[in-house]
Amino acid sequence: MTTPPSAWSWLDLADTRDESTTPDGPVERELTSDEREALARASVTGQRAADWIRFLAVLQDNEDNQRVLEQYAGAVEQVLRREIIPGSDGELVEELRCTLDAYVLLGSVQAAQRPQLSAAERTALLAVGFTALSAPRVVLNDLTDLVPLCEAIDQALLIGTATQPTAPGDRP
Repeated sequence: MTTPPSAWSWLDLADTRDESTTPDGPVERELTSDEREALARASVTGQRAADWIRFLAVLQDNEDNQRVLEQYAGAVEQVLRREIIPGSDGELVEELRCTLDAYVLLGSVQAAQRPQLSAAERTALLAVGFTALSAPRVVLNDLTDLVPLCEAIDQALLIGTATQPTAPGDRP
């Protein structure tokens, strides 16, 4: 498994300008330090959330359910690390929108069982997914609005990990 780039290395590669449209055409502006910090925080939060979801995937006995959780983790990571683009329209491709829905709780259609998740894990998964899903649109007016979204995801992760086992055999 390759090590993902740090939040800061991703941010260094990102364009630090925001394009706003005026009647005279697009106007570029430098991002403030608060906006850059908010983008970095979203990147770190997205990585942490995706890592937790991948851990849940490893705990599953069914490979199809593992795949569903891994896809969900990838979508959370992609949205929070790469889809929040200053000056964009905030729209996500349909594949990401469809991946980040409550279907994750049902698992794979091919699986004979649903994913083995506690109530806290199910609640946290939904909170993380729906918060990530809204992030690109919420920040259209102010990138620093990412901070309370990241805080909400952090709280969801705390709830989801509160009674989490440390190994696959520890599942109830």
